[in-house]
Amino acid sequence: MNNKALNTYQKNIYEQLNDDIIALSWKWQTVTNLFDSKEKVEFLNQTASSFFLACQITFTDEVVLAISRITDSPRSAGQDNLVITRLLEAFDQTQHSEFHAELSKLIDAAMDACKPFKKHRNKRLGHNDLNIKLKYTKEPLPGIIFDEVNHAIKSLQEILNTFSRYFFDSETHFKVKEKAGVEALIIYLRKGVETFEKEKQEILSAHGLTSSSR
Repeated sequence: MNNKALNTYQKNIYEQLNDDIIALSWKWQTVTNLFDSKEKVEFLNQTASSFFLACQITFTDEVVLAISRITDSPRSAGQDNLVITRLLEAFDQTQHSEFHAELSKLIDAAMDACKPFKKHRNKRLGHNDLNIKLKYTKEPLPGIIFDEVNHAIKSLQEILNTFSRYFFDSETHFKVKEKAGVEALIIYLRKGVETFEKEKQEILSAHGLTSSSR
């Protein structure tokens, strides 16, 4: 264990970055749990399609923004930023040269995996790029592909856990256990649909009708 090599400020950098990755992972977990199968998407469309489309767009854009923030430059517009590369400043490079090289490679790989999402932040979410909005460019924004988001987030998680294993002999389990999350929502929606269909059939039967005779 090497945690004595870190002062309070350096530990705070790691801990806050770790908290940010946990929050990012939870938001993306919510998106994937909602839309991870054709059957589930068809069911959500049956209940409140416009609402769940808005959820997908809003949550996905928030994930894109979070990925972009954490992979930003350490300093922008005259302000210091809490970003993933700050971990390289959180310990003495001369005393931990091999680990510094290992962590640098992981960060470089993560930065590369996150590049497509920064384009969305820079040209669509953070700013209204004129050529993109007017469709005057021959280089449209790349699509947001679930597998690529998963890869980008996992690469960030691996950086934090590599750091934590080295200095604290511990890891973070980034999958959030939800007591009342997406699965609970799906259960209640299914019960609601079943109740609605049952009541509808009772009303039709009371008038001597069936669904096919309407």
